[in-house]
Amino acid sequence: MMNQSGMVKRGGWVAAIVAMLVAAPTLVAQQKMEVRKGGASVKGQAKVADTKSAGSNAGPQIKAVDPVHDFGEIWKGDNIEHTFTIENTGTEILKITKVKPSCGCTLAGAYDKEIPPGGKGKIPIRISTKKLRAKINKNVNVESNDSANPKLRLSVKGQIKERFVIDPPNAGSFGRVQAGAKVERILTLTNNMDTPVKLSLPKNPAKEGPFVGELVEKEPGQVYTLTLKGEGPWQEKVNRANFRISTDMKEAPIIDVSASAYLPPRLEVNPPEIIIPKAVDRERTQRVSVRFNTVEPFKVTGATIDDPNVKVSVSDNNRGQFYVSMDLPANYLPPANGRMLKIQTDDPKNKELKVKVAQRRAAAKSKPQRPAMQLSGKKAPDATFVMASDESKKVSVNDGKPKFLFFYASWCGFCKRSLPAVDKIYQEMSDQNIMFAAVNQDSLKEEGATGGRARTKKQVTDQWTDLKVTFPQLFDPEKSGRGKFKVSSFPTMFLINKDGKVERVYVGAGAVNDGSLKKDIADVVAGKSLKPQEVAAAPTQKPRQRPVMELVGKPAPAATFQLADGGTMSTKDTGNVTLQMYYASWCGFCKKSLPGLSTIYNDMKDKGVNFVGISQDSLKEDGATGRRAKAKADVIKQWSDLKASFPQAFDPEKAGKQKFKVSGFPTMVLIDKDGKVAKAYVGAGSVNDGSLKKDIQKLLDGKSL
Repeated sequence: MMNQSGMVKRGGWVAAIVAMLVAAPTLVAQQKMEVRKGGASVKGQAKVADTKSAGSNAGPQIKAVDPVHDFGEIWKGDNIEHTFTIENTGTEILKITKVKPSCGCTLAGAYDKEIPPGGKGKIPIRISTKKLRAKINKNVNVESNDSANPKLRLSVKGQIKERFVIDPPNAGSFGRVQAGAKVERILTLTNNMDTPVKLSLPKNPAKEGPFVGELVEKEPGQVYTLTLKGEGPWQEKVNRANFRISTDMKEAPIIDVSASAYLPPRLEVNPPEIIIPKAVDRERTQRVSVRFNTVEPFKVTGATIDDPNVKVSVSDNNRGQFYVSMDLPANYLPPANGRMLKIQTDDPKNKELKVKVAQRRAAAKSKPQRPAMQLSGKKAPDATFVMASDESKKVSVNDGKPKFLFFYASWCGFCKRSLPAVDKIYQEMSDQNIMFAAVNQDSLKEEGATGGRARTKKQVTDQWTDLKVTFPQLFDPEKSGRGKFKVSSFPTMFLINKDGKVERVYVGAGAVNDGSLKKDIADVVAGKSLKPQEVAAAPTQKPRQRPVMELVGKPAPAATFQLADGGTMSTKDTGNVTLQMYYASWCGFCKKSLPGLSTIYNDMKDKGVNFVGISQDSLKEDGATGRRAKAKADVIKQWSDLKASFPQAFDPEKAGKQKFKVSGFPTMVLIDKDGKVAKAYVGAGSVNDGSLKKDIQKLLDGKSL
């Protein structure tokens, strides 16, 4: 009994201790609440804690219903589309401030900017798989006013399947080659689908630059081989070619296979410039490597620097590579104008090399401001546009009604992606006192435009119908978009108030995506003035014009050119409108513009217009050497192969570069009937947009440009 009684008492004592330990935190908390600090009681701590516990969902709170979307497998080239659902589990309105994909292949559509408490919103995304391969994992960062979770990450993952597997995948890259070398690789193209596919090269074998590709069908519709041969001649540094293999697949009509090789220069110096950004409190060595990529075993024979505090030495690795070492003392920093390291060699073509030693590179120039931004806060230019639906009806900018003008081109991908979102704003505000209009800036074939981006008016209007945009489409026959409104890229948008003042200029589609455009339009419709737009100051200096522009308005310099057929022509032969095209046979822009120029010439040659293409090639007959040197016969043959319809001439007096100040190709000089330079064009833009033909017609009509 005693033992039992003792056990009972001991058990009660243990239980009491346990109870005290359990209660201790509460007692300590109560004691802490009684502590006074600076005369103020902190009993309220417990109450605050209770409030936080009870209201843990206070404020906006973002949550993704399914933050990771796995699309499984998809064929390369197909697009991935998915809509994420976002919940607001908080007690206040959730505001989505930005949706930022992690790469350019991922695009976010029009998403819900505000989500009420307990509500749900949508964030649609679209991924282009044209340049993707194997497994992918793309992220989309969502920024919001949720202070606890300001950035939410959404992810899309899956597997990209190749319709045709190319093995080896990078066999077209031959790496470094030597002058005169011939290289060869065989690639196997295997059909990864259930149905057979026919592959073909436009020309088989096909020659692209220094490369030749030959396609052979090994198993009908299933396995092909592409033999790539690098036969040269190689140009210094990078040599590239692209073989476009046609298929009978609608989903992937073209398979691109690239080939590349690198012919190192005769001499490689690395680094070409030494940058020492700051002084350090220790001695150090800076090294420059010199490699001779020649058959002859040339050497570095010595090196000096114009600084007595720096010691220079030369060593080599016995494999044609030399090292020039500079021993820099502690706290060394070159002066602001730098130092010059001079390296001597026994290579007769590179007897002395110069490597600058400088403190830092020059700061990068700031990105030039878009010209259209200068209209912000100013009166809108007086311009008139034409309705696409009724060519007789014109629309004026300054008619006392607010306007939103969307300048675009049919080929602009950003325009096409943003138009549906703009149309949604239009439909929501169609009963408001504001006009929406899209002003097309395409170069139209009806106006004489040529080139890859030239369109007919019907093509432009048909596309508009296909896009299902409901606000009006306008055309710009006076080119007010590029002229008066200074539009230099697409899309460019203008928000104009009822008094004709430009309240906002938007370059790009950012304002469409982030919701600020809709808010700005609503404020302008309500008669509010927007906060002045931050616009950088206009450049104080005019951009440097091309030297040929200095001739405009002056008599054309006296020069005589030799025609390819053996005759001559002189700039003194006046009486006709004359277009001189200065070009080089190696100039891609020149070759691309020739069909358009030939069309203009054929249309206008019977009206008293002379055209001539004046070659500026360095001719071997004149002693020229180098990779761009050409034989005269080859230049004439190319002109014939390109089917240029107007005469070709040569320039033995070098009048193009000297008297006519030609500094880029193509350069075109338009001379009026009196022998004066009416206009000069650098580049092919005037050919493609139709303005050249209009200018010629004005001169024929006796008008001044």
